[in-house]
Amino acid sequence: MNIEEIKETDVQEDQEREELLYEFKVLDQSLFKNIHQKETVKLITKWGLDKDMELVRFRFNQSFTLFNTDKFLAALLSSPEVRASLPGLSANIPESVESVEFNKLSTEVVNMGFFDILDEKDITTTTGYIKKEPDEYLEGMVMGDRLRYALAFEESEFYEIFDDQTRKELIFRIMQHLVLGGSICQFEDNVKEYLDQTQNFYKDLVSVFKDSETDEIKVGSHAFEIKKINDTELFGDSDHPQNWAYVIVDPIHWHVNVWYHKWSSWW
Repeated sequence: MNIEEIKETDVQEDQEREELLYEFKVLDQSLFKNIHQKETVKLITKWGLDKDMELVRFRFNQSFTLFNTDKFLAALLSSPEVRASLPGLSANIPESVESVEFNKLSTEVVNMGFFDILDEKDITTTTGYIKKEPDEYLEGMVMGDRLRYALAFEESEFYEIFDDQTRKELIFRIMQHLVLGGSICQFEDNVKEYLDQTQNFYKDLVSVFKDSETDEIKVGSHAFEIKKINDTELFGDSDHPQNWAYVIVDPIHWHVNVWYHKWSSWW
């Protein structure tokens, strides 16, 4: 065995040890201080998301790098502590997690000005009222206003106001999921409640820091959308917009949030 082969073997062994050493411990869920506010909990219930949504924070025991994302996710979804804390998600996961296919989402947004486009593109009025449209149906959901058209109804002209990159932003996904809600959902007439709760979720799901060189506030968390496990679609054949599984990693504090929801039709 030559020196290069020895180095390669050492790297492989280090990576295997790193994978085996990942451990996860559930944290006090009061850390979601914005999401657990009384008004937020009330709205989550009103929007029909309380029954099938899971959100849990864990601490992990060693550093995270983007290079090892696939191994980190496999270890996370294999962890007995994680699986016990997320029964809904765990029911969709095989006992042995060998591979995880995921999409990396963007976490570039640092303020709610991101959604000013809703007023600019005539989705809402200047007072926040959401403009109505004829009812359309998508995967069991009622699309009855311009906001829902823009977020999810691809056949609508309003859908085009958000480009593909915007739709990959975690904060966009949060807004989309809160607006569309569950199968029994009482929709809002004014966008303010949606914006306020999107901000609350974003604050709790990601961590921010000040760049020492530029003094700019930046998001330090990495967000991933789980698509397949062991080459099998997480939600089977369903591509319902309200099926999601996100993993948001805070590499600074060694925390990871897992946010999951599976659409259940009540009709």
